[in-house]
Amino acid sequence: LRPITGLDGFRDVPRTYRYGPSSEAVTAPMYRERDVTFHGIGLRPYRPCHLTATDTKNGDMSLAWIRRTRVDGDLWDLVDVPLGEANEAYNLQISGPSGVVRDVTVTSPSFLYTQAERMSDGTESGFTFSVAQLSERFGPGGYASKTV
Repeated sequence: LRPITGLDGFRDVPRTYRYGPSSEAVTAPMYRERDVTFHGIGLRPYRPCHLTATDTKNGDMSLAWIRRTRVDGDLWDLVDVPLGEANEAYNLQISGPSGVVRDVTVTSPSFLYTQAERMSDGTESGFTFSVAQLSERFGPGGYASKTV
C-alpha cells in the first residue's frame, strides 16, 4: 500500500476508488469499489499544550502555551520542535460567563491580557482561554483550554 498524495485540491470532495489484486484487470469481478472523502485531517495542527496563566506585578495576566508539531517532532537534539507550518499563528479565544469576549490572532505562543482588557471584558473574577494553532492549508487545529 502507498499513501495517496496530491489531494489538496480534492479535500472534502467524494472520490471513488477501485481496489483489488494487481494480477487482475481493474474490471475483474473481484475488484471492489469504495467512495472516500479526503478531509485532510493529517494536515490539522496538533493542539497546544502546557497552557499557563501567570499574574504580573501590575495586575496583567501573561498567558502562554507550548506549540506541538506534526513534522519531525521526535528529533530530540533540537532546541524546539520545527514549526511545520508556513507561519506561526494562533487563534486565542477568551471566554467569560456569557461566552467568548475576546477573539484574537497572535503570532507567538503567548499573550498579555492586560488588567484594562480584563475589566472591559468582565473577566476579573475568572475566565477560560482557548488556543489553537493556525494552518494556511487546514485552518485552525484543535483547541486546548485552561480555566483561570
